[in-house]
Amino acid sequence: MSCTESARVCLKFTVIFMNIPVAMAGIISLCVGIWVLASDDSFFDLTADVLDLEVLDQDVLQRAAIIMVSAGAAILVLATLGVIGALSMNSCVLVFYVIPLIVLLTLEAAVIVLTVVFKSEWEPRVDQFVKGQLVAHYGDSVHGDSFTRSFDVLQRKLGCCGWESSQDYQKLDNGHWNTSMDSGQRRQVPDSCCVSENVTWTQECVVSPYNSTGFSSKGCREAVTTEFQHYQWTVLGVTVSVIVFQFILVILTLALVVHNVNHKYNLS
Repeated sequence: MSCTESARVCLKFTVIFMNIPVAMAGIISLCVGIWVLASDDSFFDLTADVLDLEVLDQDVLQRAAIIMVSAGAAILVLATLGVIGALSMNSCVLVFYVIPLIVLLTLEAAVIVLTVVFKSEWEPRVDQFVKGQLVAHYGDSVHGDSFTRSFDVLQRKLGCCGWESSQDYQKLDNGHWNTSMDSGQRRQVPDSCCVSENVTWTQECVVSPYNSTGFSSKGCREAVTTEFQHYQWTVLGVTVSVIVFQFILVILTLALVVHNVNHKYNLS
């Protein structure tokens, strides 16, 4: 076997083996999505310790499951196409495989660049959006129920209160957020701003938060920023690793196509 043929065989099996974890990821995503669509109760029972069930209402869960099924099916088809193309040494199949891979790689790189370059533009927009949602929909059981539950979970998890500060709750529409309590007192902040398992203590905290030691005085914008800075390098590292993996896969696949063409027409 010549060196060229050895390189061709090596490229063939490298492309096949690199597509195996990709296919497995697609299968996992597809199976979990189908499982949730078919029986969300059993899914929740198994993942109750991991997921915040307060946030995941039926609509959100259904949409997430559909996205997982679609993405999983697309990834599985793409990986299968790569394996078939490499096994059969069919250049046409490999080209059909590598084109969407290049498009996906380009989109991922573009998203990262735009996120970094235009950070100063999208951060204020996100800030204004969350503040607007908080003022308009917090406590609204008709139109803002999902947002209210999500924001309460955010406050409990990150130990924060309000978006900028707890003063945000003084600006809310009282027609949405019911501040009246059974005792006749008026709550200043939601229960989720007070870190306590004691109901009596929590009731005292929401009425006079600034006199309570368990009150979360920090705004959630600051808490989210701190949390993001803590994990940003991990997220960036994972994202760059995925892009590098895809880039290597594209290069190897294109190299295999070139070797196949050379072998077919005896160009080398």
